[in-house]
Amino acid sequence: MITGKQIGQIVNALLSAFPTRADLAMLVAIELDAHLDAITTAPNLRADVFTLVQWALARNRLNELVAGARRQNPGNPLLKALPAWFEEGGMRQEDGAHGRGGDSYTVGTAVNSVVGPQGRVVNIYGGGDAAALAELRAALGELNIQVERLFEHIDQRSLQSVALIYRRIDALDRDLSAAIVELVQQDALTADELDRYLSVLRLALQEVHDHTALIADRQLAEGVDAARRLAEDPSLDAHHKLEVTIPIIPLLLDYKFETELGSRANLVTLWEALKAKVQGKPSRAV
Repeated sequence: MITGKQIGQIVNALLSAFPTRADLAMLVAIELDAHLDAITTAPNLRADVFTLVQWALARNRLNELVAGARRQNPGNPLLKALPAWFEEGGMRQEDGAHGRGGDSYTVGTAVNSVVGPQGRVVNIYGGGDAAALAELRAALGELNIQVERLFEHIDQRSLQSVALIYRRIDALDRDLSAAIVELVQQDALTADELDRYLSVLRLALQEVHDHTALIADRQLAEGVDAARRLAEDPSLDAHHKLEVTIPIIPLLLDYKFETELGSRANLVTLWEALKAKVQGKPSRAV
């Protein structure tokens, strides 16, 4: 079974080799005899590439995609660095992997994806649709979120809802969020900072939840609501809660709500304080 890390390798290699949507569309047309617009209309190139990889994996065509990419851009170093078995038919989603039992749940497709009209059944410990589980691991892994540890505490439906909207974070905010999450995991924040930061996030998430009816983007609304529940979950400590809710801050700040969030100013201050922490600079009190 292909892992989230391996999917990340392929995504990064394709982004390096095909840096524009036109380049990617040409690859898909020539090597897969398909139309990129019929596969994905995601909001940015990284999301397009990820959805294309997911589409190919779901159809057992990921080896064709990798091999075709190498033919179209034979000199790209990241494509060259991919293991040879990536294009030898070894990357297939398993038809019901055997392993530890666990609850199964249904998840939807990725943002603007046409991988299929039906939700897919995933077993949280590896059974079911391996592609969907790999998607979850890859989305959270890019943010340094420790998936296996969270599986012990968090309802996987909620985790999946949050992971889907995290795919929409731009590259700069994704890298910054990953660095902040790492600080949380390294206990670089004091107990007082953890409590204060979490308090600001809870208030913002609750306010967005109270205005859910005004959010046209249903996937964002579901992801925010899942994050709100996680922030209030008594079974999670402050580290866990911040780990899975911090990456939602740039999404809340970027989204154009019909009415200005009352908590926006505090959310901006929190984001700036967290960025200062990463950069080792003094910051305003939150």
